[in-house]
Amino acid sequence: MKFNELGRSMVEMLGVLAIIGVLSVGAIAGYSKAMMKYKLNKQAEQISFLLSSLFPYGQSLGRGEVGASVNLVPIIGKLHMVSEDMLYQNGTKIKDALGTSIEITSVKEQPANSSAFEYYSMSFIFDDSPYDFESCRNIWNIIKGFSGNIWHAGMYKIQGGEDDVSQVHGDYTCTNNRKCLRDLQVSDIYTMCKFCEQTDYCRLTINWSDNPPNW
Repeated sequence: MKFNELGRSMVEMLGVLAIIGVLSVGAIAGYSKAMMKYKLNKQAEQISFLLSSLFPYGQSLGRGEVGASVNLVPIIGKLHMVSEDMLYQNGTKIKDALGTSIEITSVKEQPANSSAFEYYSMSFIFDDSPYDFESCRNIWNIIKGFSGNIWHAGMYKIQGGEDDVSQVHGDYTCTNNRKCLRDLQVSDIYTMCKFCEQTDYCRLTINWSDNPPNW
């Protein structure tokens, strides 16, 4: 007498589990890629809105003493010049969609044999490990579109106690064969962001002013 066997063999079950595993890995990878793309687009949206809000104000936000640096985040937060989802610590600090900390200050300086001048500074702080290379490249692509408003921009790093900088100029001071922000190619941005890999501290900073000096 023969009996029909019910169920699946161990080999069949292992095959099914293997297929499920492969599909799961693919789904997770696709989800991660989609989330990163969403966050990069969100970051671009946030920073573009922030810069578009700040540039028209000229020098009206900061009024510090010579040598002083004034945190402008609480001011621009109250003026709704920054997306609310970026604010934290009671509106005194901001982060973008990828978690990059952003500092915005007004700085007043008086070089030797020159009158005092005031400028704004926005720094994107890359102090988390691992270094967020994609965020860096995204920010450079964003600020490149604002080269007409920017004095200069650069990567600043500290490694082993030594400071170093890689800088480009905005349209204001892009003369005398200087490296220009508006002319940066994909390879140039890649090099800029590689500049800060394996460092103790790194930031991408842009400066702007109504009447910046030519240096």
